[in-house]
Amino acid sequence: EGGGTGIGSTADQFNFASQSVSGDTTVVARVASLTNIDAGAQAGVMIRETSSVGSIFAAVEITANNGVEFLRRTTTDGSTSSSTAGAIVSPEWVKIVRSGSSFSGYYSSDGSTWTQVGSTETVSMSSSALAGLAVSANNNDHFAKAQFDNVSIGGVSQTAALFENDSVHRMLTVNTLNN
Repeated sequence: EGGGTGIGSTADQFNFASQSVSGDTTVVARVASLTNIDAGAQAGVMIRETSSVGSIFAAVEITANNGVEFLRRTTTDGSTSSSTAGAIVSPEWVKIVRSGSSFSGYYSSDGSTWTQVGSTETVSMSSSALAGLAVSANNNDHFAKAQFDNVSIGGVSQTAALFENDSVHRMLTVNTLNN
């Protein structure tokens, strides 16, 4: 579940289950469902430099009514840019790929044939980052609930351990991101 006002603008409010990664990495997941109150509710995969609200990041999100978005913030506390592929709803696969400072976002209906969202973007991010699953209600008064499966970070299949093992668990809550 994720509350918060959304992922974007110059500061983010969302829930993030993540683990530390270093260097090139790919994060893949199928957003099996997204239950929401707000049309802008988001669920997907993200690579983020830090847990601060204005952190540099790149993400691919399924939204409740706005299709798939490839989001990126290229400077700390800077504006967020997006590319959108409309009329796509869950269940859908999403993938973010980092190769050096190049980030690309993709979606797929079957997890095999991928369509790129927008173009590859340069995001100068520290080699050490956080990678995982993000959910936001896009409305601070409600929670969106997303169900993920087929999660892979850096080519390693993730299980419930991502959420249960304290050594790899980081949940950024609305309260944490507001601090």
